[in-house]
Amino acid sequence: MNMIPSKISGLMIAGLLSMSACDFQGTMSVSDSLKVVDRRGDTHVLKAGSYNTQLEPSAFGRKLRFEIRGAADQTIRMQFPLPSEFRNENYSGPINLKATDMGQYFDVQGTLQVITNTSGPYHRDMQCVYDTYVVRDCRDVQYRDSNGNIRYRRECTDLVRNIYGTRHEDYQVISTDRTANLKLLDASSKREVGTYRGNQNLGTRENTLWSSGCRRDRFFDGPYHPHGLHGTGVEIGIGIRFDL
Repeated sequence: MNMIPSKISGLMIAGLLSMSACDFQGTMSVSDSLKVVDRRGDTHVLKAGSYNTQLEPSAFGRKLRFEIRGAADQTIRMQFPLPSEFRNENYSGPINLKATDMGQYFDVQGTLQVITNTSGPYHRDMQCVYDTYVVRDCRDVQYRDSNGNIRYRRECTDLVRNIYGTRHEDYQVISTDRTANLKLLDASSKREVGTYRGNQNLGTRENTLWSSGCRRDRFFDGPYHPHGLHGTGVEIGIGIRFDL
């Protein structure tokens, strides 16, 4: 049986998959000595105090890995069946895990809650396609005739070009998190011996509130007549402008 001291230089949960939506960040606090069993079946005793932890599901979503880090780089790695409440990211409600199901000396009771936060509105200008035009790209192509003489023929291709503009957009950012507020109860006496407080970031998304039409850039005035040399040919284009 190993004794793990409680000296910690920061309280966090970090998943092996960086910032994965499946990983919780938070604090595990032990109010009394707590027995835990690692994945090899060895028993450890945690002293009262706060511990760095890492909580994440396994790669195939069948196991929940719980890693506790103490002083002097000592680490306890536990593993037990992944509860359905953790697997479902939309779940809010109570959670109860039995010591016998986890292979531990403690039960877990508490709640998971999904929280949505909205920020904004924010404003930005986005590039857009105001109009298009077609250019005729013509080149003199060298070839040999049936007598082996070098000849030239004219080959032309129609190319579509974009005229870019700007549109204004108002939007808001919606972030979704899930919090875990759990109690650790001694399996025999049902006495509270610790707590866990964690936060799971489920991601962010943008919601467009308003968007203008695509407006031509200010420097664009009049029909567009691009021209330039392309190989041995000349590219000439004519664009049609529509004022919005």
